[in-house]
Amino acid sequence: MICRVGLFRFDAHSIIGLDETLKTPYAKHNRPQNHPLFQEVGKSEEEITIRGLNVKAKVSDMRWLKEQAKLKIPVRFTTETSSFWVIVDEIRTSKSEFFKGVWIYERFTIRMRRHYPEYNSIIDDIIGALL
Repeated sequence: MICRVGLFRFDAHSIIGLDETLKTPYAKHNRPQNHPLFQEVGKSEEEITIRGLNVKAKVSDMRWLKEQAKLKIPVRFTTETSSFWVIVDEIRTSKSEFFKGVWIYERFTIRMRRHYPEYNSIIDDIIGALL
């Protein structure tokens, strides 16, 4: 297993890429006759993008992930080294490799943002790690 999003498990053969982005917001203040001043505003934001390829057999699992995204419920993102809550922003799928009118492969891209619950509960983290 490379990673898991909620109950959807990604194996090594289904992942093409795993990208992480960290955005830090700054306000820019222009000053006459001087260099701009940058001021930190808010907290940083983390974004994770998973790109991969599914065979037709795993499509029911992808349907579950799409339903979770429609409900806008945070799900647990787990790798071998970390586990935290995410919100699924976007799921893109593209079917290809047709055989006798039926597709065989489905390419997917899942874009998620890290979610920070309003309260930090040890029990919630333990339950989330088990999911």
